[in-house]
Amino acid sequence: MLEDYLKEKGVEYRIIQFNKSTHSAREAAEQLGVPLEKIIKSILFMVGDTPVLCIVPGDKLVDEGKLRERFGVGRVRVATPEEVKNVTGYEIGEVPPIALKSFKVLVDSSLVGAGKVYGGGGSKSSILEIDVKDVVSLNGAEVLDITK
Repeated sequence: MLEDYLKEKGVEYRIIQFNKSTHSAREAAEQLGVPLEKIIKSILFMVGDTPVLCIVPGDKLVDEGKLRERFGVGRVRVATPEEVKNVTGYEIGEVPPIALKSFKVLVDSSLVGAGKVYGGGGSKSSILEIDVKDVVSLNGAEVLDITK
C-alpha cells in the first residue's frame, strides 16, 4: 500500500527491512546508526474529534498546548491504539509519515531542510527513508513549530 503510493507519486524513497523491531525512534536510530534527530515520529492526535498526524523529530515531543492554540480547541489528546488503526490503517509503531487517507498533517518546522529522514515503514520491522520535503508535499502538510 505505502510502496505502491510512493511509486505512483514518483518520489525517491527506500524501505529498509530489519530482523528486529524498530517500534521506537530510539530502536530505529540504533539499528540505522543515525542520530535520533534523523528519525521522525508520526503521532496521531485527536484535536477535539478531528484526527491530526504530527510528524516530529525523534528527539522531541509534541507540545499539546501548541496544538490547542493552533486549532483553537480545549481538548487535545494522543489517539488510542484503536483510533490510530482506524484512521491511518496502521498499528502504533508502524505509521508512516505519509497519510494514505485524508486527514490533517502537521510537520514540525525544525525538520525543514533536514534532507533524508527515517520514519515508520508500515510494519514494526521496517523503516521508510524519504526526503522531508516529500513528506511535506505528499501530505499537503502544514509546517509549524509543534514541539516542546
